[in-house]
Amino acid sequence: MKMAEFIRGELTPEEEMRIEKLIATDPKARAEYEEWQEFFGSLALLSRYTHKPKSRQWREAVRIKAEEERYRKKKLITGIGIITGVIGGAATAAAITYLAIRRK
Repeated sequence: MKMAEFIRGELTPEEEMRIEKLIATDPKARAEYEEWQEFFGSLALLSRYTHKPKSRQWREAVRIKAEEERYRKKKLITGIGIITGVIGGAATAAAITYLAIRRK
């Protein structure tokens, strides 16, 4: 039987009508239907308690962590820029010095 799919509304209209008739006439089908309803009801109740919205304190901690990460990356990129500038400046100075010595 497709009782779980029936309760979740995943069946075609023809399949739904067949299950509805079966539930109305067959005590075993009715019992299975009630068990599935209870199961899905328990899941819904459980999800209310396990998927609570995050607290303001938790959201603030996440925001601070993200800010620290952005700062760390910015600091790293700035450091790389400074190193590149120093190396580029040193290379330029070396090239000018070499050309000046070579001209003499």
